[in-house]
This record gives sequence, structure tokens and C-alpha cells, in this order.
Amino acid sequence: MRITNNMMITNTIRNINAAANRLNEATERVATELKISLPSDDPVVAAKTIKYRDYLAKVEQYQSNASAASSWQKTTADAICELVDYVTAISENISQAASGTASATDWADIKEEVSAYLEGIVQVLNTDFGGRYVFGGFSVSEEPYALVKRLATNVTAAGSYDAGDLSLGNDLATGSYSVTVSLSGGTYTVAMTDGTNTYTGTTTASTGAVELKTATGKVMATLAAPAGGFTAATFSFDASECMAITYKGQYLSTIMPATVDAATVQAMYAGNTYVDAGSDESIKYDLGYGAAVVVNTEGQDVAGDSAGNLFNTIAKLLIALSADNTTDTAYYQLYDVATDTVATESIGTIDELLADIQTDLDRLTTAQAVLGGRMTYVDNVSDRLANDYTNYSTLLSNTIDVDVSQAAVEQASAEAVYEAALAVGAKAISKTLVDYMA
Repeated sequence: MRITNNMMITNTIRNINAAANRLNEATERVATELKISLPSDDPVVAAKTIKYRDYLAKVEQYQSNASAASSWQKTTADAICELVDYVTAISENISQAASGTASATDWADIKEEVSAYLEGIVQVLNTDFGGRYVFGGFSVSEEPYALVKRLATNVTAAGSYDAGDLSLGNDLATGSYSVTVSLSGGTYTVAMTDGTNTYTGTTTASTGAVELKTATGKVMATLAAPAGGFTAATFSFDASECMAITYKGQYLSTIMPATVDAATVQAMYAGNTYVDAGSDESIKYDLGYGAAVVVNTEGQDVAGDSAGNLFNTIAKLLIALSADNTTDTAYYQLYDVATDTVATESIGTIDELLADIQTDLDRLTTAQAVLGGRMTYVDNVSDRLANDYTNYSTLLSNTIDVDVSQAAVEQASAEAVYEAALAVGAKAISKTLVDYMA
């Protein structure tokens, strides 16, 4: 076969291009540390890379969920530990008050301690995680618990009016008040005074309600018209500081001192008392592979939601400690939401409350145990996700990453081949027929 000069040039250029392409690919692998630059370079490697990267993205999201779940649970666990400390301290207070050496003065001091503990308990039950309240169920944006004080007590009935017609604001000072309702020119004027401060309101309607305000317009109380409508009358009452707890805006504690008349208690609680409907308000985080974990603990699981809840226990204790004599029997008003009735009950001896507070403590420890099991589950899932991340990262690396040292050797070899091709080509095509005709 005759080999022409053009054939030599063509073959030489083809060999140089092939060597240059090999060098370019080797340099690209060294620079990017990846086996391929485009899916078309190796479709199998490209498909595996996409699959492993998708797995890793999912694992990273599940790890983020597990971390958030763990943080939420730890916040809740710390809060429950605080509650256990408070309830344990209250149990010790009961034992101290029940001792034969405790005097009425000791009881007054213990009452102050328990009142402070109550405020602390409410604060703990309003613990939030990242702005979300951990004991509120689905209602994570508003504080679930509130401490409500000051109710009308010992109302002296006059005409049609009774305690159920009067509602006092939380900012009203304790003390003795008188209320006068007068009619003039078709306008009813209501004035409430403690001898120093006076709050007034007017209405032209014989029914409805009148807001009693300060001179600056702040509402301090509301008087509702009795069944027969407003009538001119004067009556008095004592505003005493009483404890009541609300959960999601409804009353959870249903115990008041015996000095609060039944009408006031019923007017306060009827239709506005929290009852657990049995609905599950569990907040769950997806941890992957069909696994989900409950991160929240509902308030009733730690404080209770029936007549035997923690706040009713504390209410009975505060009522008992309010006695002037440690030998007196304490009485309280108990609202029964099931029958919508109010009954007067007695506490008996103060040490009887030890059983109640132990029930409350048992509820807390049960909640701790349940939460502890969930926390262990999240820890185990986190460990599994960490192993999955390592495994998929290794698979991805084996699929797409190059061995840098091997890639460097291949680049050096490709570079040597390219330089050799250039050198040989320079010699092969540098001479032409014209060079020999001279």
C-alpha cells in the first residue's frame, strides 16, 4: 500500500488529538476529583450518583428532624423535672404543716411558699421551645396556662342582685366594696367604691351589662342585669384574692374557698370549664422510613384535667392553710362539671392531702417515663441515621469520586503520551517533497 504524505499528516494529527483528549480528561478528573463531568460520560455512574445524592438529602432532612425532636423533648424533660421539684417541695410543706408542732403562724408562712410554688408551676407549664409552647398541644402559639385571681365573695344580696351578676377584673384591689344602682331620666347609673376609688358605668337599657370603669376608661368590673332587669339597689361584697387556673382559656381548677358563694362559683365555671374531649393533640416529627415520633407532652398528662388535678390539690392546701387555727376543719366549694352543680366539701385533716399530692407526683413520673422512652427512641434513630449517612456517603464517593493519587499518575502518563505524540508528529510532517528537490 502506498503511504502518502497527507496520510501521514492525517494519522499524526489524529493521534495528537487522541492524546490531547486523553490528557484533557485526565486533567479534568484531577481538577474536579470526579470520575465524570457530564452524564453522557458514563450514564451508569450518573444514575447511581443521582440516586445516592437523593438518599443523602433525605437522610440529612431526617437528621434535622431528629435533632429538632430531641431538642423539643429535652426542653420538655427539663420542665417536667422542675415540676417534680415543685410538687416534691409542696409535699414536704404538707408534711411540715401536718406536724403537731406547726402553729398558725407556721401555716401562714407555708401558705406563702406554696403560693410562690404555684406561680412557678404555671410559669413552667408555659415553657416554650423556639416560640412554641410545649404543653399546649396543637395550640403552640399562645400560653396554655394562666393564673386568675380575685373574685367577688360574701355578696350581700339586695333585691334581685346576687354574686352571679358581678364580674371583677384581675386588676381590682382586694377589699370591701359597695355597689349602688340608681335610675334617673331613663338612665341607669352604677357606681362601685371601696371608699377610696370609685368605678362607674351607665346604660339606658334595662337588660344587658354595664362596665364599671376608672376615670381613664379602664374596665375594672362588669355588672349584669338580673333576670328582671336593672333595679335601683345597693349591695356590698368583699373582693378576696382567690386562685383559679385556666387552660387554653377555660378553667381547669374547680375549687374555691367556702366563703365564695355557690352562685359565684357556678356563674364562673358553667360552660367555661376545660374538659378533655379525648382528642389526640400529639405533634409528630417524621424520622424517615415510616418512622415518626411524638415530640410534645400534653398539659393534662402532667397537671391532670379532672377534679383530681394538681391545681385543685394546691387549691385545697391553700384553703386549709388559710385557717386561723390549725385544728379547724377547712371547707371549700367544688364545681362538678358533669352535673353543673356546686357542693361544699371538707378537707378534714391537712395530712389527707398527702395522698392527693402523691397522685399528682405519680402522674408526673409517669409522664417522665413516657417521655424518656420517646427520647431513647429518637437517640436510637439518630444513631441509625448517622450510620446511613456514612454508608451512603461512602457509596457516593466510591461511585463518583476519583482516587486522587491514581488520577495524578494517569494525568502524568497522558501528558507524556501527548508530548511524545507532538514530538513524533513534528518529525513526521516536518519534511515534504520540496525539501528533497533542492
